[in-house]
Parts: sequence; structure tokens; C-alpha cells
Amino acid sequence: MTTKERNLLLTNCFIIALLFAIRISVAGWVLIAIGIWIILPLFIFHVISSNKGFKRYSILNRNDKFTLWLSFISFIIFILFQYDLDDKAGYMVIEGLVNSLTNSRNESDFSTASTIITVISGIVFIISDIYILAKLKKIYKNNNAKK
Repeated sequence: MTTKERNLLLTNCFIIALLFAIRISVAGWVLIAIGIWIILPLFIFHVISSNKGFKRYSILNRNDKFTLWLSFISFIIFILFQYDLDDKAGYMVIEGLVNSLTNSRNESDFSTASTIITVISGIVFIISDIYILAKLKKIYKNNNAKK
């Protein structure tokens, strides 16, 4: 593993841990009731695929690197734009984080936009992660066949 790959891997792990901490700290009823059973496996899947991708970053071609970064950005959007509810109102994760840091509350309802953004970014990061894992498997298979 090169220095660049190690730095990318550490940055990836740090950002995923930070996103997990943010998501848990802004937890509402949706996360507690059903979300943890959906979000936790998605976190684990993304950690595995993105870590494998960043560990082998140097062997990926330009399109594969783009897909890896697309997955990375889509995952961040997926987490930050999730919609949750507490006893008072609904909020996006990023909105809940800002509200808790500033002790304010936005009364606007972004549930429709938040749901659309979350679903689209979720689909994009899942497909991208599957693609990266399949591409790495193909690269390993071709490298082993040459030996």
C-alpha cells in the first residue's frame, strides 16, 4: 500500500466514523424504530467496499476512481440528508446537527426533498460500491490468472 492509499484509507475511515457519530447523535424515532436495522448494514457494506477501493487506489483506472469518489460523496449525502423525527418535529440529520450546535430550530419542512435526496444518493452509493467490489474482484482474478 502506498502512502497516498494509506492517507486515503485513513481519511475515509475518519469521515465514516464521523458520519456514524453524527447520525447517532442526531438520532430520532425513525432511526431508533427502524433505521438502525437498515443504516448499520449499509454503513458496514460501505466501509468494506470503500476501504477495499482506497487500499487498491493505484490499480484502479480513471473511471473506477471516479466511481469510488462518487460512492464516497453519495454516502456522505445519504447520511446527512436523512430525515428523522423527534417529539417536537421532523428534521434532516444535517439540520438537526446545526440546530443542536446553535440551539435554534428551523420550522420548515424538508421531508419530501430530504427523502428524494436520500433515496437517490443511497441507490447511487450502493450501486457504486457493488461496482467497485466487482471491479476489484475482476482485477484480482486477472492478476492471479497471469501468474
